[in-house]
Amino acid sequence: MLKNIILFYNLCQRAVESTAQSDNKITLAIIKTRLNDLIYKITSMKFELPSEGQEVVEAHFAELREEIEQAFRQLEEAHSRV
Repeated sequence: MLKNIILFYNLCQRAVESTAQSDNKITLAIIKTRLNDLIYKITSMKFELPSEGQEVVEAHFAELREEIEQAFRQLEEAHSRV
């Protein structure tokens, strides 16, 4: 769970820093607006039930990790095209 939070934070930092000097800046406000559903999923991780089993919970976290990475790739691609 913590890995996903740290990954999201690091990708936010990278996106903001990599576009800081360009005209098409990615700001935290843009990230919050475009990735609001993803932020909700990250905050909802705390409600995962350990009774479902370790494999199920870890698979869900891995799936969310992939979704986070994909969302930032799409965000950066969309901003580079504008």
